[in-house]
Amino acid sequence: MSRDNFLYLQIYNELKGKIDDGIYQTGAKLPSDEELTNLFKVSMITVKKALGILKDEELVQRIPGVGTFVKERDPSMVDEKIDIRNPTTKRIGVVLEHVSSSYGLDLLYKIDQLAEEKGYKTLIRFSYYDREKENGEIDFLTNSQVDGLIVMPCHGVYYNPKII
Repeated sequence: MSRDNFLYLQIYNELKGKIDDGIYQTGAKLPSDEELTNLFKVSMITVKKALGILKDEELVQRIPGVGTFVKERDPSMVDEKIDIRNPTTKRIGVVLEHVSSSYGLDLLYKIDQLAEEKGYKTLIRFSYYDREKENGEIDFLTNSQVDGLIVMPCHGVYYNPKII
């Protein structure tokens, strides 16, 4: 199955297109998760994945129990036409266990800076000390066709075979 056929990407593309075209303007409330589920005839998980991408791209804000709203766009980001899903965009996936307030942030900034210098965009994910979540994030990034991975593994007695 082609990535273009994934239902969550179809929902994402439709909603993003409506935001880009001004159909949903800043502050507008998007249809509820349930309405989108019925409209696209998909599961709630599929809708949440599509909305999660919009949230990750800072296009929407999700407020539990209230709804999903279009965020004001940073003008510097509007002109940037780099699409992280575009296969020609070079990407490095980064999975971190956590980020401490000093060392972790410096490390994160340096990874992003060095990647940018080499023409890469970074996709940052967190495992929050959870080996299963770490595996899920590695799978997510691999399925996103990143060009490489940097993994700060969860602490444990055994190595994670997924990263060996």
